[in-house]
Amino acid sequence: MPTTAPEVRVFHRPAGWTVLALSPDTQDCTTNHMPDNASLPPCTDTAVWKVVELHDMHSTVGFWCNSHLPDENRHQARQPAADHYPARPPPPRHTTTPPPAITTRAITTPPQHHQNRTP
Repeated sequence: MPTTAPEVRVFHRPAGWTVLALSPDTQDCTTNHMPDNASLPPCTDTAVWKVVELHDMHSTVGFWCNSHLPDENRHQARQPAADHYPARPPPPRHTTTPPPAITTRAITTPPQHHQNRTP
């Protein structure tokens, strides 16, 4: 079965990215977590880019500083992160008309005549 290339989305946030489930601090550059870079000194720059790859059954997220953002992702950079979540539409306007009046009427039942039957 042929596989399709993932949909890639790239976002920029000048202050860096936080993932509160992992840490309240800003994320490290992804190059610090790559085995090929283990012999290099760690990158201490702020990870200002978030690259999300949407695959068929999973997604991957990488955080990159300006100097380490892969070239293939530079052309996909989007507007600042504050704008990549679309604004919610305003809630529907409800009219303040009162509910329809509830009418009541007395329900009468015809009197029942009970006769005492003696056996």
